[in-house]
Amino acid sequence: SFGLIHNINNLMETQLKMQKEKERANDSSRLKSTFLANMSHEIRTPLNAIVGFCDILHTIESAEEKAELLKIIHNNCTLLCKSLEQRVSEPSVKFIAENPYSSLMVNIDKGRISQVITNFLTNSVKYTHEGHIKLGYIVEDNGLRIYCEDTGSGIPKDKLEKIFERFFKVNEYIQGAGIGLSICKAIVNKCEGKIGVESEEGKGSTFWIWVPCEIFI
Repeated sequence: SFGLIHNINNLMETQLKMQKEKERANDSSRLKSTFLANMSHEIRTPLNAIVGFCDILHTIESAEEKAELLKIIHNNCTLLCKSLEQRVSEPSVKFIAENPYSSLMVNIDKGRISQVITNFLTNSVKYTHEGHIKLGYIVEDNGLRIYCEDTGSGIPKDKLEKIFERFFKVNEYIQGAGIGLSICKAIVNKCEGKIGVESEEGKGSTFWIWVPCEIFI
């Protein structure tokens, strides 16, 4: 009699790995859709008001009307910082909004940039349990630099270069799928900007973006 024995263990393992990767990719796609769809209403609303009034400000000739529009813009800026501050729930963590200008108007993609800001802040909240979380911005090189500084756990040096990769997580035990920062990178690339991070393990991190834009001071 004649028989043939073929070990298919490796093939089965490969197929199992491929199935797991497919499921993981599907999960990440669903998470991404949820993340984009569930952008906080309280953040979008003041941003829409800020950018909308900035767009029509140059068409107003009356000094009184301009002053009223600027007041509305300022109030919505305050509302925006308050809505972000509410995400910092631990009493041992102080929220700081750093605004270096008495007035500043920029022409940017408000929806995409708000996604990046929200993601930066959400990450800081996850990893920061004492000290502060600071959101700020500054005009730099014909664009706007926005940063989120925290005094959290920081990122090990060997993981810094991978931090913006899809599915990468510094800590597997922290909630999240590891796609938020990769989305931020894609958004910034679409805006022809730059994204980066400075971090020291045990001391904190500063995530930042720079986007080119029209600026009116």
